[in-house]
Amino acid sequence: MRINPDDQENDYALFGMVLLQWGHVEAELVNILLRLTHPRFGFVQEKGLPRGFSDQIRLAKRLYRAIPHIAELKDEACALLGTLGPLHNTRSVIVHGYYQGYAGGDRFMFGIFEPQKGPRMVNKAHYFTHAQVVQLSSDIDKRRASMAMLSANTFRVPLPKTVRAG
Repeated sequence: MRINPDDQENDYALFGMVLLQWGHVEAELVNILLRLTHPRFGFVQEKGLPRGFSDQIRLAKRLYRAIPHIAELKDEACALLGTLGPLHNTRSVIVHGYYQGYAGGDRFMFGIFEPQKGPRMVNKAHYFTHAQVVQLSSDIDKRRASMAMLSANTFRVPLPKTVRAG
């Protein structure tokens, strides 16, 4: 993100808040995955945790569904995890896109390269109003709190005394 000294410092603080809040969401997801892949649950990831966010979500959902000791959290966990994809996609444009500045009409512009058919990429412009970025920040903050609760509840479930077969 290139900072233009003519832009408002508060705008950059808002974009930064999106970044920081999302970091907490991802940290909670990693905590959850570390617990769910505990050897005593029998689901050791020999290659480690997946790197991609979508792959991490898929793994967490699969494990919540597969581990009998966690069954009481399955529905809540899968529902919450299912809400994170759209927020991730929108925040990715703001965090990984090239900030093009205030575009007028209460809109910020971000450019990001997106794949086209074949080997080409296209620079696509995305516009967000100040209210949309504030709403995104609020939505992420709510998911952050929910993920923290889910992580805490997941860690409250005692580990099995023996490794489950399979």
